[in-house]
Amino acid sequence: MPGVDVIANPDPDHSWAGGRRQLNRGRMDGFVITTGSDEPMGYYTARTIPWLRAFAQSFTTADRWFCSHLGNTWPNRNYFHAAQDFGATSNDSSAHDGSKTLYRRLDEAGISWKYYFIDLPFLATYPEFQTWLAQGRIGTVADYFAEALSGRLPQVAVVDPAFFANDDHPPADIQLGQRFMADVFGALAAGPHWHSSAFFLTYDEWGGFFDHVVPPRLPDLRPSSDVMKDHGQAGFRVPTVVAGPYAKRGFVDHSTMDHASATKFIEWRFGLKPLTPRDAAAHNPAVTAFDFRRPRFDLPHLPVPQLDPQKTAASLLGLAGLPNPVPELTEVALDRVPRELLQLPGAGFSLPTWDRATGLVTSL
Repeated sequence: MPGVDVIANPDPDHSWAGGRRQLNRGRMDGFVITTGSDEPMGYYTARTIPWLRAFAQSFTTADRWFCSHLGNTWPNRNYFHAAQDFGATSNDSSAHDGSKTLYRRLDEAGISWKYYFIDLPFLATYPEFQTWLAQGRIGTVADYFAEALSGRLPQVAVVDPAFFANDDHPPADIQLGQRFMADVFGALAAGPHWHSSAFFLTYDEWGGFFDHVVPPRLPDLRPSSDVMKDHGQAGFRVPTVVAGPYAKRGFVDHSTMDHASATKFIEWRFGLKPLTPRDAAAHNPAVTAFDFRRPRFDLPHLPVPQLDPQKTAASLLGLAGLPNPVPELTEVALDRVPRELLQLPGAGFSLPTWDRATGLVTSL
């Protein structure tokens, strides 16, 4: 399995209990056991991910960026949005509180922000979503491309891929993920905002794949000496690259960070108070990943991932035939999001992209 360039399948275990078995008190020996196959030991080679390889080598790679929560997707995303997991140990939105988020801090400070999505918006799990939608704080990734290229982005932009389509989550086609990342960064770099931008690319969790580095325990609202109850236990490392004209070129940042470090950077940039002990104590990448005295506005050469139309169509058609991978989010989104903004699982995907020659926003 290691070194074979294929679409990962099945989806390795990355649950609260599974992550703790993988950690196994620091022995790091439970990855194959929890999944029941050697899938967690696999990896992609540079031949399969040429854009991400070139991007990481061109800017700052954080080799000790851990996901914030040793468990599922939603709690990990909440550490960026709110510097906490709201006590969840699974993909549960019942405790989400939009009054205790980074976005409330930004609103109070008069800082513009917007969240962009493709199929199902994760921020719909917050009860404030419909207010944010009415305020123009929610858009599609096609909107992001148009606004980045024309210089109309807000001060803080958060961009999500489509669930299980171009997010590198098994069984997604890794090539669609390469194209998505290249498109999102490329639109920013090609537009007027490039000269004053900072770009963070990361993954919400480790996906159940093997790592040998023991994750740290971090300050948290809900710490415990019992690992099965400890929300301060960080998850395993995730690929993270920091880019922009002020990001260091060809640099590896060894600082210990998690998703709250991105939150901390935004708070530092706009003079906001921390939300919880997690972001208060988080390492600020502004200190180590950037050189504000010597910016470089030139762009490194990055390959544009080329997609085979027939293979792309086959990949998306295959995904449409699978069971709904996010039934909880689908239920919440149907209740809170206008139907015309959604692309529902099983109905197929239209993935936005943009033409480098004309700047026109199109779809794959």
